[in-house]
Amino acid sequence: MRATRSHTFSSRGRQWRTDKLRREAHKLMAATGVRKVRLYDARDACLSWMANNGVPDTVVSAWAGHSDLGFTKRAYVHPDPQSLRAGSEKPPNCSTELDQQR
Repeated sequence: MRATRSHTFSSRGRQWRTDKLRREAHKLMAATGVRKVRLYDARDACLSWMANNGVPDTVVSAWAGHSDLGFTKRAYVHPDPQSLRAGSEKPPNCSTELDQQR
């Protein structure tokens, strides 16, 4: 299967309809023991994983087929729980440094 900007084709060059693509993807998920998810959710998870694991924004946007980097980041890229946890941890002596500045 190869993908173009707006169509997906079988290995024989036949265009697949959206429902055919979804059924084939779900068959593949079942055969490999992967939890069945919507393709949109799989795309979202893939793009978020790429962004959260050091893949440059321009590459993530290209994989998504977007020309607007900002749109890709707003619509598809979400922080992972590990990143959120790290951002919520208070840096050492943070409150002490603020008190000293007052």
